[in-house]
Amino acid sequence: MKEIVVIPNESVAELHLGMTREQVEGIVAGLCAANGGTGNIPESESTDVEAQFATYRLWPTGIYYYVSYLDDALCHITVNRGIEGQAVATLYGIDLFSQKAQEVVAQLLPYGRCVCDRPDPLLAYTYYFPTLGILLWREMPYHPKLLQQQAYLDLSLENLQYERQFEYFGRCSLGTPAYWAMCEGIGPPAPWYPVSL
Repeated sequence: MKEIVVIPNESVAELHLGMTREQVEGIVAGLCAANGGTGNIPESESTDVEAQFATYRLWPTGIYYYVSYLDDALCHITVNRGIEGQAVATLYGIDLFSQKAQEVVAQLLPYGRCVCDRPDPLLAYTYYFPTLGILLWREMPYHPKLLQQQAYLDLSLENLQYERQFEYFGRCSLGTPAYWAMCEGIGPPAPWYPVSL
C-alpha cells in the first residue's frame, strides 16, 4: 500500500510547497501514468481573487489532492480520508486517518503547539499546528462522551454508526504561512483555543 508522507512545512508525498503549477501537473501526470491512468489533470479548478484552487485525482488509484497556488507557487496541499484502502497518510510516522482524532492530536503535541476551534478539544472540528503548517479537520465532532446526551442515546444504531465516523479526521492540509494568513477570514472564527489532552 502506498504511503503518503506529510513533512511539516515542506511536502505531501511528491508535492512540495513552492512548486510551480507546471511542476505539480507533471508529477501528477507521471503518477497517473505509472498507475495505468490517463493523467487527465486537473479534474476540477476554480479561481479565487487570492488563490487558484485545483483538484487532482490520480487515476485509477482514487487518491485526490486538493491544492492551491499563490503567484503560480504551490501554497497548500490537502489529502483526504478517502484514500483508505489505496494509501495511508502519515505525519511523523503517525497514521492520520485510521486513529481517532484525539489520539492523533495527542501524538502530535510533542512536535508543536496546537489550537482548535472549540473550547472542548475533544469536540472540535479543526486542529491547527501553526509551527508545522498543518491543519487537521473533520466534518463533525464526535466523541463517546456525547452518549451522555439524550439526543445521542435516541439515535438509531445506523445513525450512531454514521456519527462514529467523525471520531476520525477527514482531511490533512499543509500550507505556507501566507496561505494560512489568507485563510483567516475563511476558516473558523477566532478565538482559537489551546489544546492539551
